[in-house]
Amino acid sequence: PQEAILRSDLSAAHLQRFVQGDAPISSFAALDEAARASYGKFVGVRFNQALALEHLHRGRQAREVWRGLSAARLERGWATEAERHFGVIERAQIGSRSPNFPLNPP
Repeated sequence: PQEAILRSDLSAAHLQRFVQGDAPISSFAALDEAARASYGKFVGVRFNQALALEHLHRGRQAREVWRGLSAARLERGWATEAERHFGVIERAQIGSRSPNFPLNPP
């Protein structure tokens, strides 16, 4: 469990670096760390995974992670955030069938 928590924290740190303007490789690193963590029990790792997928414009994959989180029995803050992200992606994908839609993989 300790390694999963550390990898989750590292994933979050990589995401933060990307959001603050670091190279896109930080988003890939965040996704990699999230994948290496054992995320069965750690909601934060699933969040990091979904956020990294969003930043990498992998909308379909992110939507599936958010959908799973939205359906899970989570604490109020986690559930609200997951539902918000899922709704944004869902509305964007419904509103645009363009192959260039930014959240869809190319």
